[in-house]
Parts: sequence; C-alpha cells; structure tokens
Amino acid sequence: MEGGNCFSQEMLYSLVTQRPVIRDEILSDREIQIVELICYGYSAGEIADKLFLSKRTVEKHRANILDKTNCKNTAKLVAWAMKNNFVR
Repeated sequence: MEGGNCFSQEMLYSLVTQRPVIRDEILSDREIQIVELICYGYSAGEIADKLFLSKRTVEKHRANILDKTNCKNTAKLVAWAMKNNFVR
C-alpha cells in the first residue's frame, strides 16, 4: 500500500533463481520417448511394441522416470510433462 514489496525475500529469491527443466538434463532420450508415449495414453505393452523393447524394460524405464521427476503416479507424470513442455 505504501509502494513497498509485499513478497518475502525468500519467495522472491526462489522465483528469480528457479530455472526451467531442461529435457536432456533430467531424462535420457529413451525416457523422453517413453514419457511422450505415456502421455499419449499408450500402455506399457503398446510402448514396448512400438519401441521394440520388452514390457519389463518399459516398466523399469517408467519407474526410473517417476523417481527422477518425483512423481508418484502416471497422472502426476503427465501433468509434470505438460508443465515442462515434454509434450504438446
């Protein structure tokens, strides 16, 4: 109201220093492919067929992706991927 700042110093610092997720820094090329296919609604079996992998390999990649992105489930992963421009 007096022309001052209404945000805490901690909040301003976090906004200024926060950098966007860079695709290649967090996920491998294969993991990016799998995230895209998950976002398009493909099952692990369908992804395995498309990428010529075993279903078990796709499931392991998915588990690694969830761990790297700190997502607890597929719905959160899809939201994370959209927020970080991994899919359109």
